[in-house]
Amino acid sequence: SVDPLTASYPSWTPYAFAMNRVIDGIDLDGLEYANSTGNIGPVSDNYLLNPPETTYEEYDVNNNNMLDAYLPAIEITTQGAKPTGGRTVEFITDASSRNVLQGSYTGWLRIQYQGRVAALEPLLHAGSKSNPGPWVEGLDQRYYIKSQTRNWMLPTPSMKYAMNNAHNPDKYLGPFKRFATDAFEVKHLTLDNPDVQARINETGRPQNFSKSNKFFNGMGKASAGMAAFGAGVSAHNIVTADNKLQQTTIEATKWGSAWLGAEIFGMGCAAVCPHPIAVGGAAIIGGVVGGTLGEEGIKNLLGKED
Repeated sequence: SVDPLTASYPSWTPYAFAMNRVIDGIDLDGLEYANSTGNIGPVSDNYLLNPPETTYEEYDVNNNNMLDAYLPAIEITTQGAKPTGGRTVEFITDASSRNVLQGSYTGWLRIQYQGRVAALEPLLHAGSKSNPGPWVEGLDQRYYIKSQTRNWMLPTPSMKYAMNNAHNPDKYLGPFKRFATDAFEVKHLTLDNPDVQARINETGRPQNFSKSNKFFNGMGKASAGMAAFGAGVSAHNIVTADNKLQQTTIEATKWGSAWLGAEIFGMGCAAVCPHPIAVGGAAIIGGVVGGTLGEEGIKNLLGKED
């Protein structure tokens, strides 16, 4: 039989697959092709300016069932066809919306610690060898702030364990013993301490009790920022959902399972290498895994499909 589109495309041979669009063209019946974006037929300027009179819809109306033939192929082609950048953005968005609770809490812990410790700087400058009172107060306050923050880490036991044991080589497994450090140990320094006296004799001041670890400060801010972004994503998911109660349940489950996953991975790492940076990295991975599993689990339970 004669190709029904011969009159519309006189310059094309009926033997050319998908009008020579062999990479992005879909041609299930030898008629007009569909590309990966779902558009049907040629997309060149020439055809846009001079579209053929015979349309795709006419063949569907004539019961050729072209629509039924094209749509499955279009759907299959477009699924999973996101560029790498799109997948990366989607991953970050999903991970943020799952790690809202733990991210906001750990971020707040670090931010408040940094702020309270930085506020002690005037005491550092006010003290002197002849007037050591401000130094004594600063050292005492630094110890109190650090001890209080460590107590507030009870909901994050993996990191609390790491902070309390990072200095003890016996808590590290074999090759990881070399990572032991006393940088996170809670010490109550006083002016009578030999290290403090040595620092005063060398620099004219004691250890800088208003200074905190820049790396952890940055991690705290990043964690809080990502958590705030994730909370916005979750709120958007709820507001735009048809079933808001169901979506709220999904978001809450994501948050809780991400926290649980973070602690499971964190404690697993702490049992081998209780260095806070290593445990923090493991907790991030665990949060992503836990949040993903929790989300999929609650969706299956509720019978909700993406």
